[in-house]
Amino acid sequence: MEAAEVRTVLQKNLAPGLLRGALGASGSDFRVTGAGANAGAQVALLVVQYRDKKTAADRATSTAALGGYFRRTKILTRFSCAAAGSDLVVAFTESSGNADLVRLVERLPRLVASARDAGSTPDCAGKPDRREP
Repeated sequence: MEAAEVRTVLQKNLAPGLLRGALGASGSDFRVTGAGANAGAQVALLVVQYRDKKTAADRATSTAALGGYFRRTKILTRFSCAAAGSDLVVAFTESSGNADLVRLVERLPRLVASARDAGSTPDCAGKPDRREP
């Protein structure tokens, strides 16, 4: 996702205040195509960078108060968020009818935060990689 698109999602669907004091914002959108139950499934991950941990934690608290669904959308769009150091991590899915993706969205920000707090990043198997980036 382009930075402008990330900013639009944050301002329109979450809260314009999330960008106040932000140093940057980035995101990735993942889509599954093909046949089967997960065809057309979508998950996105947004990261907003702040100067300090307190700002990220405050923004996570205020965002969580929105109740877990985007505002001003035609379809229910489930999201969750967590502070990860000085970053706010937001995961969301437009595929709210897919229970597996909803569980992923509910857990993903905390997994990112846990990995950062542990000083590691998970590898593809979910095992911590203790090497420095």
